[in-house]
Amino acid sequence: MTLMKNARDEPSASLAHGRGVPAAAGAFQEAMTAEQDAELKQLSIEARDPQAYDPTLGPEEAATRVAALKAKLVLLGSEEHTE
Repeated sequence: MTLMKNARDEPSASLAHGRGVPAAAGAFQEAMTAEQDAELKQLSIEARDPQAYDPTLGPEEAATRVAALKAKLVLLGSEEHTE
């Protein structure tokens, strides 16, 4: 027998800030802060790397991606001055 999930069984997108983010196997992980979300989104645009932004990230992974994007922008900036 196959069980079908309905829409109300699925976690809401509103869980992305403040109340946790759905993680594997139905568990919840802490969501990144609103500040991290805004910074990550902006940096992913500036670095032309939209796939770096993921609204379901936890705070640790968000911090890692923010640092990586900042480093990428520094490198991109130094490449512009060497041409």
